Amino acid sequence: MSFSLEEVLRRVRRTNYKTMQAWFHESDSLADNLTTLFYRITAGRIPASIIPLLTAGRGVAIPKPSRIGLRPVVVGNIILRFVGTLALVQKSAEITKFILEPKPLQFAVGLAGGCELMGAAIGALLS
Repeated sequence: MSFSLEEVLRRVRRTNYKTMQAWFHESDSLADNLTTLFYRITAGRIPASIIPLLTAGRGVAIPKPSRIGLRPVVVGNIILRFVGTLALVQKSAEITKFILEPKPLQFAVGLAGGCELMGAAIGALLS
C-alpha cells in the first residue's frame, strides 16, 4: 500500500490535526519525506528503534462519574492515527466487501467484553 502526496494532502486538509496541517502546509520536501514515512509505516519498514516513539501516547486522567477513582485515557500518536485513516480510506471498498459479503459478519454479539475479545483475536492473528 502506498500513498501519493496528493492523497495525503487531501486527507490532511480534511482533518483537525493542526500539527499535521502545519507539516503539510506546502507541497515541499518535508511533505514528500513524511509521505514516504507513512508508506514505510504501512509496509512495516521502519527501524525498530523508532517504534516506541510512534506507539507512545499522551495519558489523561478523567474522574469517574461515581467520583471514586480515575479513568486513564491514552490518546495515541497522531502519525499512526493519520496513517491508519489513510489506509482505511484507501481500502474501504475491500473492508466493506469483507464485512458485508456474502452476508454481514457479526462478532461477539451479546457477550460481555465482546469488543475486547475481537480485538485480542485480531491482535493474535496479526502477530
